[in-house]
Parts: sequence; C-alpha cells; structure tokens
Amino acid sequence: MGEVMMRNFSDTELSLLKSTIVPPNATEDEIRLFIMICKKYNLDPFSREIVMTKYQTKDGYRTNFITTRDGYLKIAMQDPGFDGIISFVVKEGDEFEIDAGSLQVKHKFGGKRGEIIGAWAMARHKNRPPVIVFVDYKEYMQNTPVWRQYPSAMIQKVAEVSALRRQFNISGLVAREEIGEVEIERKAVEENKEKNHLEEPSEKIAMASEKQLKLLYALIDEFARVTDSPRDEIVQEIKERYGINSSKELTKDEASEIIDELQARIYEINSGRV
Repeated sequence: MGEVMMRNFSDTELSLLKSTIVPPNATEDEIRLFIMICKKYNLDPFSREIVMTKYQTKDGYRTNFITTRDGYLKIAMQDPGFDGIISFVVKEGDEFEIDAGSLQVKHKFGGKRGEIIGAWAMARHKNRPPVIVFVDYKEYMQNTPVWRQYPSAMIQKVAEVSALRRQFNISGLVAREEIGEVEIERKAVEENKEKNHLEEPSEKIAMASEKQLKLLYALIDEFARVTDSPRDEIVQEIKERYGINSSKELTKDEASEIIDELQARIYEINSGRV
C-alpha cells in the first residue's frame, strides 16, 4: 500500500476508547494491537469503522478486529495506485467465465436468472495486474436475517472484500460479511457446556446484569428495525441458540456475546446503506 496519514489518538480519546469501545475483558496487549491496527489503516473506532470483539470458543477466547466492505474500500482508496473495483452476482442462467491466463471476466446476464451461484470481483491497481476472485454462495451463506433478506448484496460484498484484501495486502482484519464460522464455534462451545454440566458439579455462574439486559433489549429493537424483521423472530433465535426460555436465563458472558454480535451487525448494515 502507499503511504497514508496514520490515525493518531489523544490521551482523552485513548481513555474513552478503553472505557467505551473495546470489550471489558480485553487485555492491555489486545488494546494496544487494536490501536495499532486503527492507526495503520486510518480507521476510526469512534464512528464504528472498526470494532473489536472478544468471545469464547471451544479453544478459549478469540479476539477479532472487525470492519466491513466499506472499511476495506476506504483502506484501498488510500493507496495512490487504487484503480477501482468492479463486482457482480452470478445467478443460474448467466453466461460466466474467468480466463485465468489473460485475467479477463466474461459475464452476461441470462434472460431468466435463477438462484444465486456466487459473486465475482476484480480489484485494480495502476502498477499491478488486477486481482480477480469468485466466491461460492453456498460456502458463505449464513442463516441470519441479514443474509436471508439481502443475499445478493452480502455475497457481492464478500467477493469485494476478498479481492481488496489480496490486491492491497490488507491483514489483521476480519470482514463482518465473512465470519460465519463464529456460529459454528459457538455451537461447539454450547455442546461442551452441556457435557460439562452433566459430568461436573454445578458452580455458581454470573448471570446477565440488568444493565446488560436493557442494552440487549434496545439492540434487539434496533436490529429488528434496520432489518425489517419481526422482533419475536430475533428473540426466538436467541432462545434456541442458548437453550433458554427467557433472556433472564442468559449468563453474563452469553449476554456480552449477543450484544457484541448485534452491535457489529447493526454497524455493518448501516455502513452498507447508501
């Protein structure tokens, strides 16, 4: 990438970032790394261009620095050699071909377009060959309200992120559109919890606080609004995932997981709208 003006933080901003932006269980080293990534790519955490999440998996805690397609595009556009990006969704009935030798894409929409097959993207640089990627819809599709409502937009964003990352050597970031594996790992965690519950004596577990639940309810309302989804459907999805009958049965860690996820999803949707 070309040289860009690095984002600097005042002492007041650093204090505010630690108290309001990063997860409460983040370590000092993780916070320092987050700040380094923000500076390196000139992303503003206060406007939610980049977020930090920390959640538990079957192998322990995982920390992610998450941005969106728009974040990747902002990073790429800071390179003086940025020469644009083009992308389209491929559907059944289309004529589609990538010539790897000549780095050419041939794509013609069919008269009657069917189901989504995937999406392609080409990221161009003035001083390098273009980078072309194709992503398979079945490999990335997630059973979430956003993907169910905007499948074409989401798979197209995944293709663009992949092309931008390779062309402009962007590392250390995770795209919100790509992290479907989080759901798989969380299921594994829940299975381990159930197993441990049967094999070990029960221990006192910290439950979700009233403050957490109030924030959770507000985020559910906002997520329902921005996705135009029934609130009851979102609540039911949470209950089924965690095997509970009421939100008051959530543990402190579980509530934090849901809050982080909803905040990131709401940010992704809002930043992707024109």
